[in-house]
Amino acid sequence: VEQSKVLIREGGVQLLLTIVDTPGFGDAVDNSNCWQPVIDYIDSKFEDYLNAESRVNRRQMPDNRVQCCLYFIASSGHGLKHLDIEFMKRLHEKVNIIPLIAKADTLTPEECQQFKKQHLQISSIHLAARINPSTKLINPSTKLGDRASLLASDARVS
Repeated sequence: VEQSKVLIREGGVQLLLTIVDTPGFGDAVDNSNCWQPVIDYIDSKFEDYLNAESRVNRRQMPDNRVQCCLYFIASSGHGLKHLDIEFMKRLHEKVNIIPLIAKADTLTPEECQQFKKQHLQISSIHLAARINPSTKLINPSTKLGDRASLLASDARVS
């Protein structure tokens, strides 16, 4: 996890933006738990802030918590990888995630639209299963559109 800071000034407002990069994320042969350093980093920043906030003598403290994750998805044409889905599942409870298509300028507008549509379908399927554990598992050979409609028809209110 690498961190760099940028001071942005616009219209008399200053914003100290901290960019956290994770070079080599998902490039290992065995990617099991490769998201753990990112989660540990987010948790440590939250814990630091909570500890500073809990002190009796509080002083001006910077808020170094992670507010947002810009998650770049490879535009390889193969859609979301299992690693992408698993990472977002584990991280979405800790921080807001904004998925971005990496190198989207190399795609045609139609390819870009198809990629977005596919990502939304897959995300909604996994999110529905996360929110409603009673959602039935669906045969992986079922087409994506059919999976989304199956989940929608099986939705239960708790």
